[in-house]
Amino acid sequence: STLFPYTTLFRSPYSALNSEGAWIEWDRWWRIQVMVLLVLMAIHQRERLEALVWVVALSIGFYGVKGGIFTILTGGQYMVGGPPGGFIAGNNEIALALLMVLPLFWYLKGRVENVWARRALVASMGLCALAILATYSRGALIGLATMGFVLWLRTRQRFVTGIAIALLGLTIFAFLPERWHERMGTIGTYQQDESALGRINAWYFAYNLAVDRPIGGGFRVFTPELFMEYAPEPRNFHDAHSIYFEVLGEQGWPGLILFLTLGGLVVVYTQRTVSRYRGHPTQAWASELAAMLQVGFIGYAACGAFLGLSYFDLPYVLMAMAVLTRLIADRGALENVQPVPAARPAVSARPNPYGSVGPRPRVTEDRL
Repeated sequence: STLFPYTTLFRSPYSALNSEGAWIEWDRWWRIQVMVLLVLMAIHQRERLEALVWVVALSIGFYGVKGGIFTILTGGQYMVGGPPGGFIAGNNEIALALLMVLPLFWYLKGRVENVWARRALVASMGLCALAILATYSRGALIGLATMGFVLWLRTRQRFVTGIAIALLGLTIFAFLPERWHERMGTIGTYQQDESALGRINAWYFAYNLAVDRPIGGGFRVFTPELFMEYAPEPRNFHDAHSIYFEVLGEQGWPGLILFLTLGGLVVVYTQRTVSRYRGHPTQAWASELAAMLQVGFIGYAACGAFLGLSYFDLPYVLMAMAVLTRLIADRGALENVQPVPAARPAVSARPNPYGSVGPRPRVTEDRL
């Protein structure tokens, strides 16, 4: 997106190859970034930040709870999809979004005191996990396994949490129908799967395009017409199906480097927040929230390798949350520091009119 003014606004040998589509995507992209900046400007207190966490978790988790209940009632025979329109309409897209909010439910569970509220959040996590698997998305399965492992590393009671995750996974796997297991089994035999081969063809298309045009072809460059020129199999058209190859094809090598750098900085930044405030007397919440944001972002990085959602707004909202968590925690830690009392200056000895030998006579009320 940083190269958009050069590739689209100006006529050059590197102008956007799909100018009309580039303008449409740019119009959506800059609106997302404006809203992320507004989030950074409007939130300055922990209460507002946690309210944002609730809004994000519940607004997307609603579809997970709904999809999980639907899966239970239908025995997993039907694929779970997202709401019509927008980024998360497809089965792969809603699976990725639910993956990213699962850790937020885990954080909120530790913030509520009501027992039934905690149980509701735990039940919501289970239903969301079931809905993710019921999307029949193979990339979501890989992302869920990766994120579950990182989440297990982040918890304090690893033994109990590991047993709970294993039991939940086995129960869900046993519940899902045979055709789900058959689809997941194609992960190891992708050479025989047309969908997987189509994605690999799209990845080669992005690489060949970036080699020919180092700064990419601009937004929405994955078109059947361009596949005829850059794809190894010109007639096997597929969308990017990878956040990395989507950025590579559209923004070129500079865009991919910036994208990877941004993701790496988020992981490092959240890790520093976790280390700094782990066990802190007043700001331990920041360590917990940063850890869950990191888990959610790792889920995006793992699952996004097979889904083309580079410009999805949720990961950028998580980035903003990570920055706000550190800033609010730093300010709170400074405010709670007790000032060290200044040392009292030494009092100079007054002259003793009764001589230097012996104590100064004590003045009593009688003498006054």
